[in-house]
Amino acid sequence: MAMMDRMMNGMVGSMSSKEKQDTMLKLMPEMMKRIKGSEIAKMIGELMSGMMFVTHKSRLGFAETIQEIKRRGEEAGWYNPTIHNHLEIERNFGLKDPNKVANVSMCVPRSAYEILKVNKKLSVMMPLQISVFEEEGQVYVTWMNIKMMGRLFGSTVAAVMDEAARGLADVHEGVAEKEGSVEKESRAKHQRAAEADKSEVKGERG
Repeated sequence: MAMMDRMMNGMVGSMSSKEKQDTMLKLMPEMMKRIKGSEIAKMIGELMSGMMFVTHKSRLGFAETIQEIKRRGEEAGWYNPTIHNHLEIERNFGLKDPNKVANVSMCVPRSAYEILKVNKKLSVMMPLQISVFEEEGQVYVTWMNIKMMGRLFGSTVAAVMDEAARGLADVHEGVAEKEGSVEKESRAKHQRAAEADKSEVKGERG
């Protein structure tokens, strides 16, 4: 894939911005014909999910992860970390095969105050929700990419959410696998592909 990216860059690298846009517009209809509607929806969904959420594997079990996030949130000064355990709720309603999901909500009142002075509609995102869920025996921790979201609402909100994002990273430091986050795995995969391409190029030159 990395080799293909370099080839494409070489093909369009000499084009002006307008020429690149025109080329893409010409190619898109043919590309869309070859991709099924369901595949397009899946691609868009995966892309949006990767942009909207930050996700890490947890090194702890489901219940332990929930309690550790709550504890670390309290220690870091986040206000009133509260657990909403969907697994217990669904069990209480007698639902079949209940989802192993829980949310830990918490906030920093002074940060919320600054954001609400700018845009009170953003209260729908408060307090922050940190989700813990388990799939196929692996526990994950995920939260909204508030750093990216903040950039959509001006400099004040962006600055506050950027600080909050760093705070969230600190809270999750104790539960996230050091080398096991979804993002790190993705970066490592791309790095291995790039290194393989370099070796391939060296071999051709040799």
